Amino acid sequence: FATYNKKHKNIKKVKWIKTNLFNEKKVNKILKNKDIVIQAAAITTGSKDVIRRPFIHVTDNIIMNTLLLRSAYENFVKHFIFFSCTVMYNSSNSYHSEKSKNIINENSNYFGVGNMKMYIEKQCLFYSKLKRTKFSILRHSNIYGPYDKFDENTSHVLPNFIKKSLNNKKKFLIWGNGKSIRDFLFIEDLVNCIKILIKKQKSKFEIFNVGSEKPVSITQLAKTILLISKKEKIIKYIKNDYAIDNKIKINTKKIMSLGWKPKYSLKEGIEKTIN
Repeated sequence: FATYNKKHKNIKKVKWIKTNLFNEKKVNKILKNKDIVIQAAAITTGSKDVIRRPFIHVTDNIIMNTLLLRSAYENFVKHFIFFSCTVMYNSSNSYHSEKSKNIINENSNYFGVGNMKMYIEKQCLFYSKLKRTKFSILRHSNIYGPYDKFDENTSHVLPNFIKKSLNNKKKFLIWGNGKSIRDFLFIEDLVNCIKILIKKQKSKFEIFNVGSEKPVSITQLAKTILLISKKEKIIKYIKNDYAIDNKIKINTKKIMSLGWKPKYSLKEGIEKTIN
C-alpha cells in the first residue's frame, strides 16, 4: 500500500490509498495482512519552519509513527523499513558512520526533529526485540527527484533552487553564505536501495546511512542547477534567520556491503528531475 499523492502517475500493480495515519483504526485497517511496510510518510517542510515552527516536525511525526509501529507488531508485519534521516548528525568536516557519537546537541536548530527521528529509531529497536518484525532504518541524505515539492517557502533546498532557476528573476537568492555542505541522492537510487534491503537485510534491526558520499556546498549546488537549466543569474547571498550553516557528510560503506551503490550523479539526477 502507499499513501496517496494526486501528482503521481498510474503505476501497474500499485494501489493508492488516501488515509489518515493519525487514526488508529484506519492504520490498523491498512496494515492488516501486509508483509512489508515502507514508512516514508512524514510532516516535512523547509528551513524556515525549522527555525520558526520546529514543533510541527516533532509531535505529529511521533504520533503517526507510534501508531504505525504498534499496528505493524499487532498485524505480524514481517519487515518494517523506516525512513529516518541524517538530521541527527552534528555539523562536522568528518564523515559520519552509523555508529557516530557526534549526535545533535541541544543548541542545534535541528535538536527537535533530530531527537524525534532518534526516538522513533529506538521504538523500532524496542519492537525488534519482541522478535516478530524485522526493522531496517535508513538514515538517508537529501532525497530529490520528480514529484518533489517545488514550493519556494516549504520545499527543501534542491527543489527550491530548481524553482528559482526557472523563474524570470535576474538574481538567484541564497540564504546564508552558501558554504553549508549537503549530500544529495536521487530518488531512483533510494528505491534501488530499498529493493536490496528487502532481499538481503536479514537482521532483526539494522541502521544504514544512504547517500551519494559526494557532498557539495550550497553554492556548488546552485551553480550546477543554473548550468543544467541554462539560466544566467547573479547569485546573491541573503543574511536572515532562516539560514542554517552546517556540514553533513555520511559514510555509506555498510549499505554498499550489501551490493548497493548510487547510479546517478548529481548532474544526471537534476537533469531527470527538471526534464
